[in-house]
Formats: sequence, C-alpha cells, structure tokens
Amino acid sequence: MPTHAKSAPRYWLNGLLALACAAVSMSAGAAVDSPCLNDAQRDEALALLNGFRSQLRQCGGQPMRAVPALRWNDQLAASAQSFSAELAQRDVLTHEGLVAVTLRDRLRQVGYRIRLAGENLSAGPEDVGELMDQWFGSTKHCGNIMLPDFEEVGLGCAPSPGRYGRYWVLHLAAPMLRYDFPAPGEPRSP
Repeated sequence: MPTHAKSAPRYWLNGLLALACAAVSMSAGAAVDSPCLNDAQRDEALALLNGFRSQLRQCGGQPMRAVPALRWNDQLAASAQSFSAELAQRDVLTHEGLVAVTLRDRLRQVGYRIRLAGENLSAGPEDVGELMDQWFGSTKHCGNIMLPDFEEVGLGCAPSPGRYGRYWVLHLAAPMLRYDFPAPGEPRSP
C-alpha cells in the first residue's frame, strides 16, 4: 500500500478538527475566545501595530511611509483564531489550511467580504511584544503590516503541546467597498 494512503485517515481527522475549530470561532458577533490572547493583550497588539504604522519605517531596507491606523475586526480575529488553532493542532507553520485552504477561503468562512487581505504567521513567541518584535524585524511581515491599503486587523493565538508552544496568526484586510460588486442575492447599491 502506498505510504500516502496510510496517513489519509489522519488528514481526514485533522480536517474535521479544523472545521470544528472554525465553527466554534465563527459564532455570530461573539468576541473571539483565545486561550493565549486576552482583551488586554489584544489591545496591546493593536496599539503596537498602530504605533509602528504611524511612523516612517524601513522594511528590509525599503522605506515605508507612515500609514493610517488599523481598526480591530472580530471577523478577522475569528478567522485568525480558527487558523491558529488548526496550525497548533497540526504543529506546522504554513499558509495552506486543510479545510479553508487559502486566506480568501478562511475569510469567506467567517463572512468577511474582502477587497484585499494579508496574513502573517508565527510560532513560538510567548507574548505580544515578542511577537511584534519578530514581525517588525522581518522584511515581508513588516511590509505586510505597513501596507497602506489595509484598514482592519484581527489576531489569533493557540497553544500547542508541540515544538513551538504557541501559534500566532494576524489577518490584515480591507473590506469590500459599498460600490464593489454585491454578493450573490444582494441588491446592487446605487
């Protein structure tokens, strides 16, 4: 029997667990519950992100101008929390999910209508300060954070008994504008 066939039940179970995590985190309008990210840490993360964005920066030698502050979005936080739980359960750091394969899929799953989105991942940092220092010092993560088109943000964190201890996911996005195309079944606004 081929080796990939032996692991198929495990992937099916992983997918089922990820789907369950997504369903729990998508409860309508509820605050996102994260075992390693409380309200104070969420506020700290938003303050650090906006403080960083408020000044001229260098991301890998590339000058980046100051950009507007981000707003917290519970749908983005739910998506980030769900994906961090999946990564922690799988004990892997990847942008490819098992159930919601792409970032676009993950955001659709929570009902977020995107115009533009980005995702930062990390594994290991013990707290928000360490996490942000890591992302601010990385060319690609810094560039994502400093993208002026992003308007909203959500952060998720999940503990893991695996090699890293914690998995972090940051979802940055700009929502679909009112004059963008409506979702199927919605009337088009003037």
